[in-house]
Amino acid sequence: MKHKIEALDHLSVTILILPLSSLMTVASCIDPMRAANRIAGKKIFHWKLVSPRGVAVDLTCGIALPVNGRFSDGDRGDLLIIIGGFDPINNALPVSPIRLKRLLSSFTKVVCVEGGTWLLAKTGVLDGKKATTHWEDLERFSDEFSKIDVVADRFVVEQKYVTVGGASPSFDFLLSFIEKRFAAAL
Repeated sequence: MKHKIEALDHLSVTILILPLSSLMTVASCIDPMRAANRIAGKKIFHWKLVSPRGVAVDLTCGIALPVNGRFSDGDRGDLLIIIGGFDPINNALPVSPIRLKRLLSSFTKVVCVEGGTWLLAKTGVLDGKKATTHWEDLERFSDEFSKIDVVADRFVVEQKYVTVGGASPSFDFLLSFIEKRFAAAL
């Protein structure tokens, strides 16, 4: 069944995948958009996969995931999704927290999944806001970022920033986002 979507309803999405991320988390972020495109009968989500250095990303399962290029200062769009796994701050280099903070204004919404939340937290933009991360890291995250109201939740939306706790919460957030932005049928 195809659903009518207005001609201007499309979103530009940049997905920054950090080394040692989970394949399941990457898939949980992309597949709801892929399905929405299929059901809509056209590309309402235009995404590209990028890495900090522009080379394939080694995931925790041992697969090297090809990307479309490097996360650059010229990237902009409707949605930035940052997916991180183990040691996200070091694995993000050369995307440092200072550089990321400078680029945040180029995106309408910023979604950080698992370790991606650590990188966003280092920019300071989550200070005074609620945030979550993977359940295994909540206590350590709370200790590291005392100015953030850390909550044990699947995902937390704070203005333009969304923090997500894992693979299935990513899937849930994307479904919720698609429903609010487009239609429940998608």
